[in-house]
Amino acid sequence: DANLSEPKFQSCAICHLPSVGWTGPDMMINAHGAVYEGAVHGRFGNRKPPSSAYATLSPKFRKINGGLFVGGNFWDGRATGEVLGNPAADQALGPFLNPVEQNNPSKWAVVKKVCMSQYGDLYRAEFMAEYSGMNPCMEKNVEKAYNFIGLAIAEYEDSSEVNQFTSKYDYYLMGAGDLTPKENDGLMLFNGKAKCFQCHPSAKGPNDEPPLFTDFTYDNLGAPKNPENPFYYMDKVKIRNDKGELVAVNPDGKKWVDPGLGGFLMTRPEWEDYAGENKGKHKVPTLRNVDQRIREGFVKAFGHNGFFKSLKGAVKFYNTRDVWPECPDFTPHDPTDDYTEAMALKYECWPAAEVSENINTDELGNLGLTEYEEDALVAFMKTLSDGYDVPPTGKDLYDAYCMGCHGSADPADMNPPPVAPRKVIGARACSIKGGIYGTYVFKKGVKPMQFMQKSFTDEQIMMIADYLNSFDGIMGKQRFMTTCAGCHGMDAKGGRVDEEIWGEDAYEIKETIYDEDAMRFLKCLPFDDVKAIGGYLSGYDDGYYDEDDKSSDMPSYEDDKSEYMPSYEDDRSKD
Repeated sequence: DANLSEPKFQSCAICHLPSVGWTGPDMMINAHGAVYEGAVHGRFGNRKPPSSAYATLSPKFRKINGGLFVGGNFWDGRATGEVLGNPAADQALGPFLNPVEQNNPSKWAVVKKVCMSQYGDLYRAEFMAEYSGMNPCMEKNVEKAYNFIGLAIAEYEDSSEVNQFTSKYDYYLMGAGDLTPKENDGLMLFNGKAKCFQCHPSAKGPNDEPPLFTDFTYDNLGAPKNPENPFYYMDKVKIRNDKGELVAVNPDGKKWVDPGLGGFLMTRPEWEDYAGENKGKHKVPTLRNVDQRIREGFVKAFGHNGFFKSLKGAVKFYNTRDVWPECPDFTPHDPTDDYTEAMALKYECWPAAEVSENINTDELGNLGLTEYEEDALVAFMKTLSDGYDVPPTGKDLYDAYCMGCHGSADPADMNPPPVAPRKVIGARACSIKGGIYGTYVFKKGVKPMQFMQKSFTDEQIMMIADYLNSFDGIMGKQRFMTTCAGCHGMDAKGGRVDEEIWGEDAYEIKETIYDEDAMRFLKCLPFDDVKAIGGYLSGYDDGYYDEDDKSSDMPSYEDDKSEYMPSYEDDRSKD
């Protein structure tokens, strides 16, 4: 809702757009300062917008071992969840009253705008159902009404529209897709040599929950200042404080240093003793949607201040922070002329850390990764973007485009096809594949199924053919039982021991089937049936091989080009 700011037009989505992973959608801002302007022209905050996706899964802020903290929202953890029981709900209320963000003068001003909005009736109905008929649009109920807005936003942020779990990696974990070799190498590095998993766990939870790629802790990576951060110029911009006095947004100007978690802890008496050991630390963000972008070439910013403009640059920093020299700094008290990421990568140096205390030297800085390993990590992280379209399988394509005429290819499905006798099993599967390729020529000289070549890619055609491979031997078993079992046993694994159809015997029987001078009685059968029997026997040759064998797992036949089925001169389904 763009009306919930003062002046209006500053919605939550201005800084948290779905198409870029629920963070900043303006490429020019991301490419430079990375901090977004508020509703009032010329006012800027101090940090890059974090992603609002998966934010609802962060636990309440709390101290754990020693001086370590976990949970909360915002980069510094100040949305603790203590107010509304959910850090995301606490966070949702922050920007409304922040003078450098949505700049509303009061909670009541926000509530009135919601009450007068196009969804005002729904807001009132939900609120009154929750609070026994209490009217949220009366000023005396403003505290509950305002908090209810935060809870409503958090409820949306917790929905499957925001927390989708639909990345390529999610489908990989479900067994519904594969990673490329490079992506898989990246995953191995992520969970090993690169140590990423120590802060960004990639494994499922104890109850099979999908991984969140954050442990919700805080860390100082030793990241440099962003020299283009507009907050350095906010010493010239005035706002009114709680006492009505005009004060600078950033009194320190270019001398400002982001204290991170330590700065928030200083505001809480019960935790202020831990502020020093947490200075410069920021929340470990989820890596989900880290590469989600509107289009290829769209610039995103990474890190709490947006210093990094590419995943490659961020990975390079993790790998070489303590290896490359420090970039020269001729004006130590003026960060606005420091090296940018592009300059640092060009000259193979890194600017000094914004906060030199409490830097994590155990899990990054000198990882010893090769160039390929850095690229593999980037390739893997690109698999974490939601909205991945799972490629259809051969079965999916067959069921959608072929089953109407040829019936179900599933042998367990006994429903007859609309056009008998086109049940796609055994020899029929082989013939249909010939049609798919458009090489099986009728007397009229017309190639069948030419629409396949117009409607599908070669890869999709191959997928359908591979799917049909799995049914080649079904009709063959039926023909074997009625024609061959009398001499060769009731099935290929048993029957008469001296003539068991297995290994070399299966191999030789298939040679004989195809031999014009042997088993002449088989000439009484249509050649499709002969091929079907051969396809059935292929499942029992046990990889038998001799010098005439041209296939990895079945006996030679001059026209055989398939790994799983008897020969057919036009079959190219595997090779």
